[in-house]
Amino acid sequence: MKHQPALRSLRERLAALSAARRDVERQIQRLARDDAGNPRPETRPERSALWAQHVARTRPRARLLHLASGLLRGVDYRTIEGSRQVANRPDPRDLLSILGPAGEEWTEETIAEWLDGLPVASLTPENLDDVETFSSPSGAYRLEVACYRGATHLAYSRGTVVRRGESAPVAVVDRNDAFFPQLFIEDHPEGPFLVCGADYQGQTVIHLPTGKRRDFLPRAAARGHGFCWMEYAYHAASETLIVMGCHWACPYEHRLYDFSHPMRGWPHIGADVWLDEDPRAPDIQGNRITVYQTVTPEDGARDGAREIASYQVFERRGLDLLPRKAWISEKAFERQRATTAAMETRKATIEAMRASPLFQLLVQETRERPFDPESGFYTGETSPGWCPFFEGREPLISKIVARGEPHIEIAWGLQEAPVKLTMSRGGGSSEELFERSEAGMRAAIEAARACLEEAAPRERHVPDG
Repeated sequence: MKHQPALRSLRERLAALSAARRDVERQIQRLARDDAGNPRPETRPERSALWAQHVARTRPRARLLHLASGLLRGVDYRTIEGSRQVANRPDPRDLLSILGPAGEEWTEETIAEWLDGLPVASLTPENLDDVETFSSPSGAYRLEVACYRGATHLAYSRGTVVRRGESAPVAVVDRNDAFFPQLFIEDHPEGPFLVCGADYQGQTVIHLPTGKRRDFLPRAAARGHGFCWMEYAYHAASETLIVMGCHWACPYEHRLYDFSHPMRGWPHIGADVWLDEDPRAPDIQGNRITVYQTVTPEDGARDGAREIASYQVFERRGLDLLPRKAWISEKAFERQRATTAAMETRKATIEAMRASPLFQLLVQETRERPFDPESGFYTGETSPGWCPFFEGREPLISKIVARGEPHIEIAWGLQEAPVKLTMSRGGGSSEELFERSEAGMRAAIEAARACLEEAAPRERHVPDG
């Protein structure tokens, strides 16, 4: 591979990752404000009832999808037509089924009502933060994206597309996010199009010669569970959109959409198949689609080349993707085996932890105030400096029994390491060691209780969340 194409590819990838990171940071800020119960500052009085329902329903979505993304860490091996075993993650859409039935998709009228209710009061000249311009490949159209600052962060954007030599806009798209992904398509048999999204969970397609517009928003968007398009490309020969995106807080994936008749919609191709995101886009040759997983070479090659770790080949039949072949390299297969073994070891460690008498005792004695009953356990490993008289390495179990001031944690080894009580307050911390026994655990719990009772009510503080 030549150096210049490789560098260009890396720069494009870096720009996409930076944009995705900014988008996630903005959404985290938005969720934090929602979870605190604060009203959005950039709202207008006539906001629709549908949007109000969305605000009420999506406040817990960060916790729900964080749980969902944790469930996705499992690996399920399967064999496709006698090939080497290939890891296949479950689709996060299956996890969303626990939140209620999907029902029918929204009508165009419902989508229009939703988009009409998006808060746009901050799109004023005094709130303008930045403007970026994009040109279509032929230069016939120009898209100007203006980002507007809300009360605390970049909140919304407005995309205005015009023809070359004209000032009147072909279309204006207001978006409820400052990140404005877009794509000009000029080699389509039905004319040039602009692909973008008025909602960060939906899509907007503009037919540029006529200015006609079609929006799509999934019903799941009402709860913040729509699939977010982050980056996309058009494959002209197959009239297919190749999209990289994710459900919020879930792993990235590639999706394919039939873009043969955009003004009628763009149905999802292979809706029941998970296609892992990768810097190498899916390769489409007729009805044969190859999806790759690549890795950086272990020798540290700097020319931008990536090694193929695995690939899957599908045959497209209508909107279905049928698996036809799968391959995985020896190195990738061994990595997957090692990952699976590590997960099994961790699972066994957690099961042993839950069966431990010390675990049961700590759960029983800290389930009520003044302890924090909502804090969970976590596992780790002892290090040489963890204890002055124990230098071995073994699984470590820990529980935060009090948060804030003071912050108290009780930890112990699964096999031999003693019970350690760590108390932090006012920028300092102290540690106390106890025998690894039920008597030692009770002594640690009583020392923690005494610390909390001494602190209350003078300085005891538990943070929200």
